[in-house]
Amino acid sequence: MRYCLAFVVFIMLLSQNLSAQYCTPPTSTTAITPTTTTQFTATFPAGTAPVFTFTATAGCTYTFATCGLSSVDTYLRIYNAAGALVQGWDDQCGFLQTNAIWLCNTSGPYSLQLSQFFCNPLFGPATVSYSTSCPTATCTNPIVNAGTDVTICAGTSTQLNASVSPGTGSSSTLPVTYFWSPAATLTANNVLNPTATPVVTTIYTLTASQGSCTSQDQVVVTVTPSITPTFSTVPAICAGSSFPTLPSSSTNNITGTWSPAPNNQQTTIYTFTPNPGQCAATATLTVVVNPLPVVSISNSVLTSILTCSQDSIVLNAIGTGNFAWANGVVPISTGSSIVVTTPGTYTLGIVDQNSCTNTTSIIITQDITPPIAIISNSPNTTELTCSTTSISLTGLGGLTFEWSNGTSNFATTNTVAITNPGTYTLSTTGANGCIDTEIINITQNLTPPVAGISSSVTNNTLNCNTTSITLTASGGVSYS
Repeated sequence: MRYCLAFVVFIMLLSQNLSAQYCTPPTSTTAITPTTTTQFTATFPAGTAPVFTFTATAGCTYTFATCGLSSVDTYLRIYNAAGALVQGWDDQCGFLQTNAIWLCNTSGPYSLQLSQFFCNPLFGPATVSYSTSCPTATCTNPIVNAGTDVTICAGTSTQLNASVSPGTGSSSTLPVTYFWSPAATLTANNVLNPTATPVVTTIYTLTASQGSCTSQDQVVVTVTPSITPTFSTVPAICAGSSFPTLPSSSTNNITGTWSPAPNNQQTTIYTFTPNPGQCAATATLTVVVNPLPVVSISNSVLTSILTCSQDSIVLNAIGTGNFAWANGVVPISTGSSIVVTTPGTYTLGIVDQNSCTNTTSIIITQDITPPIAIISNSPNTTELTCSTTSISLTGLGGLTFEWSNGTSNFATTNTVAITNPGTYTLSTTGANGCIDTEIINITQNLTPPVAGISSSVTNNTLNCNTTSITLTASGGVSYS
């Protein structure tokens, strides 16, 4: 009787489900992902009619069951994306319980509804198990070449040059995926040609997969330790001196170039960059450039001119080190000071604790040209007389003047009045302290003239015949 009733109800439900998605409204929808491992849904209580959604692959067989998972009569129905009933099952694993085995013909989304046999919600609790199995595709494994083994220098990178040819067979149209290991020192582990930066020699394994078909190959990246170039110390130089030639090869035979350009004016750190292909690191070398010692010359009289009044000049060396003096090219002293009495170019050299040298010079000139002493007299005479009782003497040709009468210096003015005869000396001093003299002799004539009168007649008597007598004076220059 139950089977007849069930058949009638089945025919009614089948006709109903040709136009409706589910035979009874679902109480919940849960997404599931069938795999080759059997999984279980939650247990759904009485009064529910759960729906499970999943994606099926053509050619795969899907198994859904309530066998041993329910104590009530259950029915399993599969619907496609359009809502059409694909297949339904009942009592496949014993009375009241169902085991649904379905072969998918078309890949796509599907849904499974669990309900009571009469397309009603469950009368009691039930759980569904689910799994799938797919046929193994026929194929030949991909052909994998991980590339040629390479050697790199420590701290550098290399690109792995692998190649893969797809296999043949029914799965040959599937995409090829890549997996490198170890992946820690790769830029990516799922690309064909990643960049590798290993710190030690490493064997990289490339696995290429095409569906269920896989192949492997390995490549060895050998890491050569980096060598640090070594160099002998370059002796310090003095500023401005010839710069040493830096070696193009290290003491451990690494060749390369230096930067920056040589500088003989200041201490500089130079970087040595090895030529490619030597697995060598950069290195540095410091070339010390010692500054030149500071040296100068001072003189005590603040002049560089020798004169009649400044007949010597003391030159002092200023600086720290050992000194040497020269007049031109002739060494004259190693002291810290010298006394100069002759003109010339005096050079001071210094050597400091770094054996660096420096020089400075001073030019000493000489001015010993005397002034030209000149005496002018007014009136223009050198004889004192009764009428010229004083003669004014004026000194010319210098800055200072001094008069002497032979026994004493009597005046320092440039003009003197002379009233006594004698030899007078003028000493005149120029700006350079040089002296010139001039002498003048002053004489005196105080002898009176002898006056004489002569008559034009002998008897000096006026008479009728001699009415005038001419008297002629003599003995002088003027008469009265």
